[in-house]
Amino acid sequence: MENFVLYEELGRGDHSIIYKGRRKGTINFVAIHCIEKCKRPEVTNTVRMTHDISHSNVVKFYEWYETSNHLWLVVELCTGGSLATLIIQDRNLPESSIRSFGIDLVTGIHYIHSLGILFCDLRPTKILLDGSGTLKYADFGLSRVEGEILEELFEKFADAGEMWSNEMDVDNNPLSKKYKTTGAPTYMSPEGFQSQEITILSDLWSLGCVLYEMFTGHPPFLAESFQQLKEKILHKELPPPKVKGSRFSSKPSPDFQSLLEGLLQKDPDKRMGWPGLVNHPFWQGRLSHLAKDLVTSQEVRSSIVNTTRSSVLVEGTASALGRIKTVDLKKSMERPVSTLETEGTRPGSTMGDYMRPKTAPGNEGGSTLFTLSTRPPTAVPPDEKLAPTQKPTQSPLSTREVRETIGNTGGESQADEAQNEALELIYHHSDFHITPIVDNTKIQKPGTAKYDAKILPVPPFSAEKMATMSEKELSKHVKAICDGLSISEKGPPSQKRIHLLHYLTGLSTNPQVATQLTRNNVLSVLAKVVKETQHLDVKTKAARVMGLIAGNAEVLDETVNISESVAILTEVIRENVKNGKLKQGVLPALGELLYFIAQQEVKQSKSCDNWSVSSMTYTVIFRCCREGEDAVVNHIAAKAVENVVATQSTHAQKFVSNEMGQSLWYIFKHSTVDSLRITALNALCRITHHNPSVFQSVIDTVGMTTILSALSFGITRIQQAIVTMFGALIASGQSLNRVVQDKDFLQKLIRLLDSPSVVIRAKAFVVIHEVVKNNYDLLLNSCQLRLVMYIERDSRRQTPRDGKAAENNGSESVEYLMQCLDLLINHIVDVIPKLFKEIVSSLDAVMGRKHPNAVQAKQLRSSLPLIHIFLHLVTSQVFRPKIVNEEFIKNLSSLLSHIKGIETGETNIEGASGSISPSDFVTTTMSVLEGISQHPQLVADFHQVVLESILPIIADLVVSQNGETRAFSLRLFSEVASVYLNQEQYAGSEKKMNVAGLHQIIKERLLPQFEQILLDQEPLPSCGLKLLLTLLDQNGGFIKQFEQLGLVSVIFQVMMDHQSHPLNSSMQSIAGILNCLVAHKDTNMKDLYDQGLIDYFTTLFFDVTTACLDTEDHADNKVAHSMLQNLLDTLHSMFKYVSEVVRKALQNKRAGGEGGNREAEEAEQLLLTNKSLTDLTTILTQLLCFEDTDIQDFSTKCLSLLVQLFGGENKDSMTPENMEYYSKALKKADVKKQKVLLRIIKRLLSTERVHVESMKQHGDTLANTIKNLVHTASSHADVAISSLAADILKMTGHLK
Repeated sequence: MENFVLYEELGRGDHSIIYKGRRKGTINFVAIHCIEKCKRPEVTNTVRMTHDISHSNVVKFYEWYETSNHLWLVVELCTGGSLATLIIQDRNLPESSIRSFGIDLVTGIHYIHSLGILFCDLRPTKILLDGSGTLKYADFGLSRVEGEILEELFEKFADAGEMWSNEMDVDNNPLSKKYKTTGAPTYMSPEGFQSQEITILSDLWSLGCVLYEMFTGHPPFLAESFQQLKEKILHKELPPPKVKGSRFSSKPSPDFQSLLEGLLQKDPDKRMGWPGLVNHPFWQGRLSHLAKDLVTSQEVRSSIVNTTRSSVLVEGTASALGRIKTVDLKKSMERPVSTLETEGTRPGSTMGDYMRPKTAPGNEGGSTLFTLSTRPPTAVPPDEKLAPTQKPTQSPLSTREVRETIGNTGGESQADEAQNEALELIYHHSDFHITPIVDNTKIQKPGTAKYDAKILPVPPFSAEKMATMSEKELSKHVKAICDGLSISEKGPPSQKRIHLLHYLTGLSTNPQVATQLTRNNVLSVLAKVVKETQHLDVKTKAARVMGLIAGNAEVLDETVNISESVAILTEVIRENVKNGKLKQGVLPALGELLYFIAQQEVKQSKSCDNWSVSSMTYTVIFRCCREGEDAVVNHIAAKAVENVVATQSTHAQKFVSNEMGQSLWYIFKHSTVDSLRITALNALCRITHHNPSVFQSVIDTVGMTTILSALSFGITRIQQAIVTMFGALIASGQSLNRVVQDKDFLQKLIRLLDSPSVVIRAKAFVVIHEVVKNNYDLLLNSCQLRLVMYIERDSRRQTPRDGKAAENNGSESVEYLMQCLDLLINHIVDVIPKLFKEIVSSLDAVMGRKHPNAVQAKQLRSSLPLIHIFLHLVTSQVFRPKIVNEEFIKNLSSLLSHIKGIETGETNIEGASGSISPSDFVTTTMSVLEGISQHPQLVADFHQVVLESILPIIADLVVSQNGETRAFSLRLFSEVASVYLNQEQYAGSEKKMNVAGLHQIIKERLLPQFEQILLDQEPLPSCGLKLLLTLLDQNGGFIKQFEQLGLVSVIFQVMMDHQSHPLNSSMQSIAGILNCLVAHKDTNMKDLYDQGLIDYFTTLFFDVTTACLDTEDHADNKVAHSMLQNLLDTLHSMFKYVSEVVRKALQNKRAGGEGGNREAEEAEQLLLTNKSLTDLTTILTQLLCFEDTDIQDFSTKCLSLLVQLFGGENKDSMTPENMEYYSKALKKADVKKQKVLLRIIKRLLSTERVHVESMKQHGDTLANTIKNLVHTASSHADVAISSLAADILKMTGHLK
């Protein structure tokens, strides 16, 4: 059962995110904290302290839950933000505001202290404002009772959490046994710094700091370091509170200054306590009511009877407000839960109940607790928000068998093709990006390379100059350089050689020059310098030049004996294995040379003896990756491996081993340098590209939990490497079952879809494809983890999210993402028919059976839950147009046929459906159809198959024994039928839908059931009335059957049941039905009159008109206006019917025809029946001036027919108020309407003398208006208006 809907993110911290939420079925909004499990002790402590607190200045705790990765705290929603935010926004507050807020703060902390609780971390960020501006204390994570040792409590809370989760490693990282139990040092009291006992007075110090900050905009003591802050708080005097800026009063009042000085006394014995605080003059007597219930630190301590470190509830605090909120942890965490109830617990709960989250393993209700709101996205991109919580799921492989080779019918070649495509997609070109080893600032800072041209033994030609030299000149210059390097030295290194090496360093960065230097054997000369010189500085400088030449040279000739240089550097490192500095200088050059060789072998597709590399070189690099080397050497070796294995060379294969994989993982796990971690994982990722089993060996060694924890690193390159290795491993066909058995794997994989990196999201889609392609259960789990939502989001996105990608290769990244998305989307679309076959075949096997056998029950348990996949897909804009076709609808009709058998009891799947109950299966299947019906164009496009296969079954389900199924079926039938009955909106003129079959279904299957439907419980009558209105509105042919079935009396009975709610949906439908009946020529009006049409209609008309005139709510007003128009139309039809009957009767009587007298009597009786409609005269007159012109027109027509039939029989027709309405209406009306209004007035006056007298006495205003019409009409030669107006004025004596 999903209990909550999550809306927008309200805020986030290092370990938590806060969402706005709502409990389903209510309109009560809450704040939902999603908290990492490393904060379990603090969260548990908050629950312990606040589970039964109910106070206007404390954030209300409602409940808490646990899922596999998070704790969820549901608390009162405070929409005003925090006090800290308010201070930042306003900078400082006036004393009047501080007094108002301060009263809330004092009242709240007084109540907290009265319960024996010390808040211990009172600061502005933990004080929230609700919508009305009331301050509330939040986050009791560090709160305690005086005398408690919080560290020990936290350890017990952590141990309890492990026990509840049935595993020692609740989170990816084991909880440390050292916990932060002190608050923010800026607000900490002096005794807190001195490790003295924390008391109530410590909280009052923090309160003083907050009041000080509210006035000045900053805390009283600020410093750049903790030690400086501690020194100031312990020894420095309180800085006088001052306000920067131009505020009128920049100094505090004496009362406020006195309050701050009292609360911020460094000596606790001199500090202001509760008596002084609540009676202080600054509060102007508004806290005096707290004086009678004071709880000082000494009183609380005296009331605690030897509280132990896990103290119990005790009697005797000085406060009458409550007891000390402590808990016997041993009892509360035992299994079974202690049944001891106390006053401190919530009604009906035990101590153990509230100390344990509702969804901890072992509790019932481990279903998903939260869903995402389906509102349109706000300005905040939805993907910036936290991935929603998921229910703790056990691996599907542990509870049911994985289907073997699902979908093999496509042939092995198709599977191989998909596998190859996945292997190609999982690696992106960014996975093979090469960065230098030498002079890489992320490894070590390169030294300067300045030289003095005067000291150089060679001309200081620039690289540009050398690039333009002839071969002879270049050879001569290079030979001079080599000669300068080869001079043997004794004693200190010569400056000439050092400056020459610096000169070469600059030259080597030019690719052309570097290539020429390799051809002229400079590498060999430099290698000899490295070997022979005894000076470390010269060795490292020469090696640096070698590395730069190898890193920048473009081509390596076969004639260049680079093998010798490699061997020399290898030997130098071996001989100086314990010399870390030397290895840091020489190893980068060795790595660059090795990568240079590997790269050239691939480019030139050949190798030669001069490029050979001994096994000892690989061994040296391998050993430098091992444990025990310093971080820089590890980094250089890992970078060398990273670069070499990026090539498809024989040298790369030398590093592809399980042992190298283990070493690289060790470097990653134990390094504290992010760049080294990235290098190690990138190297491992590239090794996995050569042989995925290396990564499998790492998993086997360190465990999946450790590997998955790396995905929690907030470094995209690390996440990219991990997800790539998983993708390569799974796509290679190795260890899929072992990988997906980890319950966190799929959740963490889906969570990567929130990554800001386009490439990571794309790779995650590929890995998900590999995970779900042979396992329907994992596809279901992925959908439940919002996979479809992520697919939709990235399908809509046109540009990459990360700025660098957008600038550099945004279009390429988006194209890569689209390729990966297409792979996954196409697979899901292709698997839909197979999913249908899986479910339908399992139901076919048990059709008509009351007791399925074990094999059939097993098949049902594994297949029926898959129905949820269809619901996720048909509600998706991406998948719906791809999967909904004629075959899909036919398959859906097969499921509905089985549902019909389940509902009638013909088939019994109770107890065999596993994780989905029969009722849930029925509801979900019908929800799939609802997802289609909400898109009328789809319903119209496949009208033939829907009419033939779907609607007959839905019509039969309307009479199901299950009330929910009846209501659902009727609603679905109504939605689909409405599309076909209003087909002009959805089908072009050349594409008409044949709805004869629909009419047949309605007449034979549905209408006979309508009496039962309309008299059933809601929402069935409401749905039935809407459908009935659509039927009668679109096809009057149904009216005859409607009457024959006796539904007229049923309609009036339902109308009576809803008459107290005239504007609800049922009454709107009834009004429409009456309009259809009265307006249709074949309706038996006598039957309507006999059922009390006039009385019911008059009452409803009065109620709706009153609502129209009185309602201020815009939504209700709109409904009322629409309904009033409908009723006026009905009234007009009623008057027309009466007029027609009277007219025909008069004609026959005058003609002396047979039966003329009888018809005249019937007409007279009809007039008497309708006479009570004259009570509507005053309302119709008022509506002449209504703001809606359509209502004005309808009212005019109705009033005209009314006075023609009944004259002025209503004695209130010409009251002063009504005459005022006539006057206003005449002024606003056009000429045509003026004529009608004047005829109405004339008819009223000519039929009743009393109306003439009323106008004579009270109708001067109306008379003047009519006089103006006489003049206006005369000027326009409008004889009719002039004549009518003159007649009226003569009748009333206003015109002589």
